[in-house]
Amino acid sequence: MITLLTTDLILSWEPCDDYTEERLQSLLPISPINLCDLRRVPGVSIDDRLWVLLRPEIISESSLRLWACDCAERALRRERSAGRETDSRSWAAIGVARRFARGDATIDELDAARAAAWAAWDAARSRAARDAARAAAWAAWDAARSRAARAAWDAARDAAWDAAWDAERRWQLWRLRRFIASELKS
Repeated sequence: MITLLTTDLILSWEPCDDYTEERLQSLLPISPINLCDLRRVPGVSIDDRLWVLLRPEIISESSLRLWACDCAERALRRERSAGRETDSRSWAAIGVARRFARGDATIDELDAARAAAWAAWDAARSRAARDAARAAAWAAWDAARSRAARAAWDAARDAAWDAAWDAERRWQLWRLRRFIASELKS
């Protein structure tokens, strides 16, 4: 497991064009940098921090699976708290994925759970299509209302979405750091 990052190492992973050698050297003036110090580097987005940390050189496959299970379970809990109960196959798939990450389930069990989860997703997608049609009807009705009010509503909705997405990504990064810290202690 890699615990120190260098600009050369990050460049070897072929980051997007925004991260040139010069930019990386300006972001990481002290090289190598400890993984734990990555969170203190200004000018690096949460998504880009996740891109660095979600690598097999940084985190084990088992921890990565457990982190993904935590993220998926959090999303399902959020749906439940919003009054939208999710398909039990999604919950079951997370359980099997956790067991697989710990060595307590077979690849066949994981494949079966994955297929069931995809079937649940497909069923939800059909329901989402119906919901989208209903939303389109409401949108058509709304179009007859004030455009200025609609623009204000859209701006408020977009700001709320951006804030929620940012908060979720921060939680994901925080949770991932806990897995990495646990591996560093091992």
